[in-house]
Amino acid sequence: MKDDPLLIITGTPRSGTTVLARYCNMMGHPIDGLDRGYAGKEDPIVAEMHRKIREKNGRTQEIDERIQQHPRRIIKEPRFITLDDLRLIEAWHANRPALKLLILHRDFLQVGHSLQQT
Repeated sequence: MKDDPLLIITGTPRSGTTVLARYCNMMGHPIDGLDRGYAGKEDPIVAEMHRKIREKNGRTQEIDERIQQHPRRIIKEPRFITLDDLRLIEAWHANRPALKLLILHRDFLQVGHSLQQT
């Protein structure tokens, strides 16, 4: 799995990451977390790995192994952008060198306006 291609869908809040992930899911690429019904419910295993990377101040052998063995080819994970922590991308890239990031962006004023409407 380490050399398998991996696409990470990431982006600013309300930029369409969930819509794109649902589309990929409909096209036959299962994405963990979408079954929870709405945005903000990403893959709990990936979220836990990111928490550990931040707590341990970087990678560990356990984290490296979990990243290498992660079964999905597409992950929706906004934390790559929203946490402003390069250790997350570095850990994933070191263990999944065929990694590609798809970064969606939405103007922050529009994000704020969208958040006020909910």
